[in-house]
Amino acid sequence: MRKMTNAIRPTIEEGSVVFVGNDEYIVAQVTDIDEVIGENVRNGKLHTLPLSELRLTAEVDEEEKPRNLDALSEQDWNMAHERYEIIRPLINKPNRKTEQVDKLANEYGYHRNTIYSWLRCYEQEGLVTALAPKQRSDKGTTKVDNRVEHLISETIEEEYLTNQRKSVSSLIRTIELRCKRAKLPCPHPNTIRNRVKKLSDAIKVRRRFGAKAEREMYQLSGGEFPNADYPNAVVQIDHTRLDIILVDDEHRLPLDRPWVTMAIDVFSRMVVGFYISFDTPNAASTGICLSNAILPKESFLSKYDISSAWPCRGFPRTVHADNAKEFRGKMLQKACVEYGINLEWRPVARPNFGGHIERLLGTFAKEIHNLPGTTFSNIQERANYDSSKNAAMTLSEFEKWLAILVTEVYHQRVDFPAFTRQSVGYQNTPF
Repeated sequence: MRKMTNAIRPTIEEGSVVFVGNDEYIVAQVTDIDEVIGENVRNGKLHTLPLSELRLTAEVDEEEKPRNLDALSEQDWNMAHERYEIIRPLINKPNRKTEQVDKLANEYGYHRNTIYSWLRCYEQEGLVTALAPKQRSDKGTTKVDNRVEHLISETIEEEYLTNQRKSVSSLIRTIELRCKRAKLPCPHPNTIRNRVKKLSDAIKVRRRFGAKAEREMYQLSGGEFPNADYPNAVVQIDHTRLDIILVDDEHRLPLDRPWVTMAIDVFSRMVVGFYISFDTPNAASTGICLSNAILPKESFLSKYDISSAWPCRGFPRTVHADNAKEFRGKMLQKACVEYGINLEWRPVARPNFGGHIERLLGTFAKEIHNLPGTTFSNIQERANYDSSKNAAMTLSEFEKWLAILVTEVYHQRVDFPAFTRQSVGYQNTPF
């Protein structure tokens, strides 16, 4: 069937609904004459979108147009009309703001993306019927027997979503065995994998690892951290002792395990600065790390002949830290007041408020375990490995390694938000 697409209108603005292929986005920011930042409606991730690839409608078959009025049931028509009455104040409204959509969504108990979706459907067709529930099409699919479907769901509950944390492979074998015993057709392994994939990550973590793990991982992840709504809005900072022994520069003899102070921007999840030292964390290490986060990185990268960009710079609006004494010193508080930085401390007994920096430090700790001289995270893991004998990196060599890991690996990950890889937002941050 022939595909249908609409060319993007000459000008777009914040809040416009656009498509790249069949992926739906809400324009969060117009960054340049040829690209925008869009929020993916399905997963909430931000991406840099070339203007040339944007469409007003998804690529759909002609058969999937909205149904005629006489083809709608009374129930579907009533639902379409109800949706129309909800969005009517914002239909074709010039300079429509996200705040207006959020207010409407909160008033009627819907998600912002739902309101945007209804607006897009109506404004494309100009018909109330465009807001009717879409008919499901199972053409070209093979439906799983209801008894098998029930068996799959039951087995996932009993075998997979438990603190025993069995693997998907084990789940597949159990389902196949139960199907054979019940004389039912065995589903394809991919069918079972797809059922597991459809489970939300939060449910998986809660049922397999416990409610505490779920809170720490999801309660304040990504943009949900309070007021972390743009780059440099909230920067989290923390220290940790690294699982590696470094050597001296002259004789290359083993010295000690260093400490790292690291800062992360909560909105973009980019590393904005770090400081490595053999000294126990103190007010000075905190101040140096923050200075590194605020200042441009060009001279630092040039020192180690690193060509990758590290565009993070500028004063953060808020610095978020734990309750350690080095974060509560008078000098740090005075410096934050001097430069208009809001210094906040983590609420007592709420470790999830430091989840971003904790996960970042944990991610880098795993990479360090691959280096010579690592002490690993525990004695069992280290086994017979002699960390001191195998130590090989100096402090400056390790600092260069960490800078490369940040700029050329961590910031370039496939699952990292595209807008952060393009450094959108930081170049406009006041400095």
